[in-house]
Amino acid sequence: MSQKILSGLNKKDIFGMGLAILITLLALYVVYFIPKVKYEGKSITSEILEKIPFNSRVWQGKDVELEANQLQGEVYNFISKIFAREYENTTIPGQKVFLVILDAGNFHYPKVCFTGAGFKSEELEPRELNLRQAKLKVHLILNENNKEKLLSVYWICIDKQVVPTWAQQKLKQLYYSLFNKKRVGLMVRIDIPVKEDIDKSVEVIKGFIEDIYQATPEQYREYLFGL
Repeated sequence: MSQKILSGLNKKDIFGMGLAILITLLALYVVYFIPKVKYEGKSITSEILEKIPFNSRVWQGKDVELEANQLQGEVYNFISKIFAREYENTTIPGQKVFLVILDAGNFHYPKVCFTGAGFKSEELEPRELNLRQAKLKVHLILNENNKEKLLSVYWICIDKQVVPTWAQQKLKQLYYSLFNKKRVGLMVRIDIPVKEDIDKSVEVIKGFIEDIYQATPEQYREYLFGL
């Protein structure tokens, strides 16, 4: 049977199969026989999160980890044990954003989380924010139910590099897991109620990012915003 299968393959197919087998064997060797490097991502991650400022030029924050389940209904049920903080604009009463940061090894795709919480979620076109400091490519998800409309803006930063796509992030995650390398990976997500239109909500988030960037100690900025 195996001879018949092989006879129907050309040299290119056979080479590809052989290469795949070789890579698999090499991966198994690395996983089981090469000494592992101790993973240190979580300790530095905790240190980074502790340095995120409560107050910036115009924003004032408060931790909401303990009350996250009640903040916006069931949509926030999954974040009760992670970094979660609500910020209010001190110059525009009532204007609020919600900042969520997760270790990039432990998070779920945001659209799945919102859909599971009863929202109708739509992934919008990614945008590149022209910040005062640099450019930042972000992903947008619009979440709606019969009570509210929320815009989620998020990006993923691994070892001080913003990963532009979800697929690339998963490849990096696989690479680091395979070779058990040290890494610091964070997903930064900012949620805002949409009161007018998407563009204005994005502008509010852009201003928030710029303020938080400036208020964050310099040695920790790159872990959150990239190089």
